[in-house]
Amino acid sequence: MNVLFWDVDQTLVYTGHAGFMAIERTLTELMGPDAPLPQFDAGGRTDNFICREILRHATGREPTRDEMHTFSRHYEKTLLACMQEMRGEVLPYVKELLAYFSGFPDYDQLLLTGNSREGARLKLTHYGIADYFDFENSAFAEDNFDRRDVALRAKSLATAKWGDRLERIYVIGDTEHDIRCGKEIGAYTVAVATGSRTAEMLREYAPWRLLPQLCPAEEFHALLLEAEGKEEYTG
Repeated sequence: MNVLFWDVDQTLVYTGHAGFMAIERTLTELMGPDAPLPQFDAGGRTDNFICREILRHATGREPTRDEMHTFSRHYEKTLLACMQEMRGEVLPYVKELLAYFSGFPDYDQLLLTGNSREGARLKLTHYGIADYFDFENSAFAEDNFDRRDVALRAKSLATAKWGDRLERIYVIGDTEHDIRCGKEIGAYTVAVATGSRTAEMLREYAPWRLLPQLCPAEEFHALLLEAEGKEEYTG
């Protein structure tokens, strides 16, 4: 079995910055209109990491687990309304690719994302592609702050699901964090320059393959087949 671990934001979908809007609203509703929102690069980070940085900046101290839990759950409740207000989209070729690989018995499509389970479900349901994924065996932020920890759990889930039938793992994403976490688990990393990182920026992290964007299904399948007969990829 070949496992495709997909990232969510700016790999599969673009939410029109609905996530950022939901964070701003959550901060205002929980901590007041004067609560400062820090400026930092959230691309590829886990929701937990983002939440912790926001609360650290707003309170001037390390937030408690309860505070982060409250902030995250409020954000999830706000997210759907923000997506409905913003003009987001499923990125090019995504629907074609998901439908194509769903028809192959030797490919399993899972998620490896910094989103919470509910955040990912809301986004992918809103854009009509949630049914392509096995959420039970996908890896989400949960209690992790580092994407590499999420990746280790992703590999564990894939191994538990497929056992000796597991052949190759591919991690597809748009940031250096996707590349790093893919290498952490011996996956073939496919980087797509559809987010805030340019192809030149992503190339510095030496992904297995680098694309300007996702491509037609048969072309993408042919790219994946280049890994056949090779040992586990270590970068």
